[in-house]
Amino acid sequence: DIDSAHDPKRGNRREDPDPDSSDSSSDDDGGGYDGGDRRRRRDPEPSDDDDGDGAGRGNQQEGYYTRLKPTAPEKYDGSADTIKFYQFVNQGSRYLKRGKVPEWDQIPELSNFLKGKAYEFYLNEVSMEIEEWDVPSFFRELFNACFPPNFRMDQQKKLETFEQGSLNVREYSAKLKMFYRVVGYAHKREKVRKLWRGFVPRIRQRLYEMGLDPERSGWGEVVAAAENLEIARAMGNDGSRRERDHNQRQDRGGRDGGRTSGNNQTSVNSTTVRQERRPDNRRNERSGNNQASTSNSDANGGRRRRLTESEMARYRRE
Repeated sequence: DIDSAHDPKRGNRREDPDPDSSDSSSDDDGGGYDGGDRRRRRDPEPSDDDDGDGAGRGNQQEGYYTRLKPTAPEKYDGSADTIKFYQFVNQGSRYLKRGKVPEWDQIPELSNFLKGKAYEFYLNEVSMEIEEWDVPSFFRELFNACFPPNFRMDQQKKLETFEQGSLNVREYSAKLKMFYRVVGYAHKREKVRKLWRGFVPRIRQRLYEMGLDPERSGWGEVVAAAENLEIARAMGNDGSRRERDHNQRQDRGGRDGGRTSGNNQTSVNSTTVRQERRPDNRRNERSGNNQASTSNSDANGGRRRRLTESEMARYRRE
């Protein structure tokens, strides 16, 4: 019987140095793993309000130290989703570590957080031979059972052509790490070379100028420097944009002011021209009338009869 053979409350009780102690049953209830993260706590020094029966121990007093209870991982259903799978791997590993689960009980404990295709794999492939499995091999074969056979090969092909593109440095490095985690094998130096080659050209150039090199620099060093370059560029663009907007506002203000001044000057000039032109017009009109009258007289005179000398003499007498 697997369950009885792996009973966490059998064979793991710690011997209390004082068998007659009244705290032996409350502080160490059977020992081993009970689904939480329990550590033996040192009793605080007796206080004035503690009568020795433990009534005052509910308060947080100096000498108590309680660790957080481990958080159970999200259940994994066996879907071929790298994010969900590695979320289960990370959370499950942390759960086992913080819960101090014994090695012989770790995989059965993880099976409580499996469902669907993932649980079928545990039930059919693992549960009947549980003593032959360890956690790393369990995670590895769980991946192989839930993902297509050529999944790693497809990820390898995508990795070969993967570049930063429009991603920021942090997004690019995170996706690249996930590719390598799925593929499962790569030398550290090769990872740095791939990271370097995938950066946009301006970042590669600036990294060389900073004295970094893909053959000598580490992954973390390169990523940190690239992020700093990205931040500096963003700040420079922001300052240039503010300066450009300020200059544009000044230009618009100058054009509007010039247009207003020009309109006012035009109005003044028009008024001045009208005022200056009025006397000239009157003079020109009078001159034109005189000229017209003279012309008319000349024209009429050209048509009148010449007086005779006797008529002229009579007019003189009159």
